[in-house]
Order: sequence, then structure tokens, then C-alpha cells
Amino acid sequence: MERVTRVKKAAGGVQVRPVVLLGVCLGDTYQITEVNLTDRSGFKLPFLVGRSFFAERFAVDSSRTETIEPACRTTPEPAAILG
Repeated sequence: MERVTRVKKAAGGVQVRPVVLLGVCLGDTYQITEVNLTDRSGFKLPFLVGRSFFAERFAVDSSRTETIEPACRTTPEPAAILG
């Protein structure tokens, strides 16, 4: 676990969630990003990717979905990614 965060819930209140580092492949870009953990079994998507992952890397067209397939050949060593 990387840290703990507090998330405001849509229905009101605050939820405390653990945050972990997760490697995500989008197209041919592999990036380690923070993901907060919560039960998403009632949702369509298993997790959400935040704007910090997309910043300065991708243009987003919110009218389109699932437009790029993962194409990462290998997973980089964590030390090379995290510096």
C-alpha cells in the first residue's frame, strides 16, 4: 500500500480508501499510476483512470469509448519507471 486517501461519496459522507501503485497499459504507453481501491462489483468498469494518468500524454474525446487496444510489449522494471 502506497498511502490512504479520503474520498467524498456522491451520496454524501467520506470514505477512506487504500491507494496502491498499478501498471497500466494504454496503447503502447505503460505507466505506473496510483489507484484507490474500492468494491466496484456493482459497476461496469473495474477501475477508473484519473486525469493525472492522461495529463500531457493523451487527447481525450469523451464521446468515444474503447478506441485503443493495449500494445505494450513488455512490462518495464519498476525501478526504471519510478526512478
